[in-house]
Amino acid sequence: MTDLRAFGADISAHQDRFKYLDNLDFVILRASVGTKRDARFQQFMPEALRVPVRGAYHYLRSDSPWEQQLDLFLAVTAPVDLHFLALDFEKRDNVRGRPLVQAALNWLAAIDQRVSKPVLIYTNPSSWNEWLVPFLIGDELDRLQRRELWVAQWPNVPNDNAARGSQTPGLAPTMRHWTIWQFSGDFVAHPDRGAEFGVGSAKIDLDVFNGTQAAMQQRFLGQVAPVVVTHPLEAAAPRPIFTNQHMVNAFFRVGEAVGVPGFDLITRCGLTDLAIPRSNRDLPYSGPSVSTIVGLTAEERELLRLTVGGQPLPRRSATRPQTPVVDPGFITWEHRAVPGLHGPADPGGGWVPAAFDVIRQSRVRAVKMLVPDMQPGEVVQLHQIDAHLFVMARLFSGQLGQRRGDDGTPEGAGRWFANEVADPGDANNPLVRATRAGLTYFEVHNEPNLTTEGLGVNWRTGQEFARFFQTVVGILKPRFPDAKFGFPGLSPGAVVGERQLDEATFLQQAQAAVQQADFVCSHVYWGLEGVDLAAAVAHLKAFCTQFPRQRIICSEFSNNNRAVAREVKADQYAQFYQACQALPPNLGAMFAYALSWRQDQNSEGFLQLHTDGQWRPTAMAARLGGHNF
Repeated sequence: MTDLRAFGADISAHQDRFKYLDNLDFVILRASVGTKRDARFQQFMPEALRVPVRGAYHYLRSDSPWEQQLDLFLAVTAPVDLHFLALDFEKRDNVRGRPLVQAALNWLAAIDQRVSKPVLIYTNPSSWNEWLVPFLIGDELDRLQRRELWVAQWPNVPNDNAARGSQTPGLAPTMRHWTIWQFSGDFVAHPDRGAEFGVGSAKIDLDVFNGTQAAMQQRFLGQVAPVVVTHPLEAAAPRPIFTNQHMVNAFFRVGEAVGVPGFDLITRCGLTDLAIPRSNRDLPYSGPSVSTIVGLTAEERELLRLTVGGQPLPRRSATRPQTPVVDPGFITWEHRAVPGLHGPADPGGGWVPAAFDVIRQSRVRAVKMLVPDMQPGEVVQLHQIDAHLFVMARLFSGQLGQRRGDDGTPEGAGRWFANEVADPGDANNPLVRATRAGLTYFEVHNEPNLTTEGLGVNWRTGQEFARFFQTVVGILKPRFPDAKFGFPGLSPGAVVGERQLDEATFLQQAQAAVQQADFVCSHVYWGLEGVDLAAAVAHLKAFCTQFPRQRIICSEFSNNNRAVAREVKADQYAQFYQACQALPPNLGAMFAYALSWRQDQNSEGFLQLHTDGQWRPTAMAARLGGHNF
């Protein structure tokens, strides 16, 4: 019957073996329990790979941090070609209350940011009613109701077709729908069917999808027709493991053939995760098929197909124009790609004792401070943590969103600003304190393409800001000849809201100041406006390439999506640092925004202000410090 629901099974180490069943539409394997791998996951996987649709689940436990459980689950499942994932949440351990529910919510939110596959919740009506719903707050129930459910509910069904036909599971009142139904946990292999499953005498769970086989393939494979494997590694089993490094090598061979750097091809296709971090290179390749990789020309795609297939690439025609290799003439400098952290961002200071703990725990090697807030003693403490720490500062005033200066011109605003940060009548003015502490690199202002930072008030265009910048530097450079003054980072993205000039337009208009600056800053953000981590790295690379003879500093970067857990952000920051090691050599330090500030609506801060007025570390510093970068 073609209208029957898709039929499947879920298995774990409770079964001693598993054998592919010809009419099995899907299979779900347990990958991990708490912080332990399922003992038979890898053993069962070769047979599971023959089933059209495959999933894996994690059994959440209360006796270990959810972060460790998630890291293990992703480590186990990432190398495998799976189509959906699930979190097993049910009554266990006699641990009941908000902490367990919070762990589940955190796990789900974090995995959504780290994978693009559907993630279901496995539960049963009793656990949902008694162990989950009573401890939800705010809109959490509504968010969970929108998530797909894998419901365990075992009625007395006369045969498999009852569940595969019209029968439905009994749901809890607040369950809105179901995607997969585990309808039997009592099936025991017997002579006429058990041999097909190959589970011996162990019980096995049976499941149905809420739709036909074609509907399930449409949901999880994006296709209705019978499954056609388009993965570039498809070959008759057994086959050798094709790793990310193999795919990287293939890209480089194609690059050599068409005259494009191989890593540029990888970046263009959004596949930097193949090579960065370095530990990814030994993993089995599980990315898109050659036919679905975006960003390739028709020629490049065909050459990549031949390379992956082990075939020789065609020779270039002797008359074919060769793409010239142009040396962009990048400068290099001593602070090459140094991982850093933007210090407290609130005017008035913020270097509380916990702030220095963050620098120590995160293991960054550069810090950015704000002038006029910084004090020499703060720099001394930072260098006690790391004597080689690169410290720079931003010359900043939050008052440039208002008219400043004596004549209403950009030059007048520049004179006011120079006096604000380095009043010649004050022997202990902010810039004097900074230079006495040994600082030499100073970013002049912040995101001047925002109306809140002066656009439309003290300057109307990039050309006018260039006049402001040149005035400031012209006043300060003779007084501080060893100081280096940098063109400030701009707010990245299209024109919207306070950003009334996009970055590219503003830079083009302000070329006179850009060329005069001792270094040029860039701001990079992802998580919103359709920008992901790979696009952020590509943006910074393009910026470095645009100014090959300038020192470049990424004076701010962040994932500013408030829905992303801080721990996930810290993991991404480590990846960003690693990816930047492969960028052009004119790139200097990169500063994650920010150590702390009071209006941390997007959960970016490494410190958090509590109701008792105390700043305390979030999970970000320790998480970041646990990575190699």
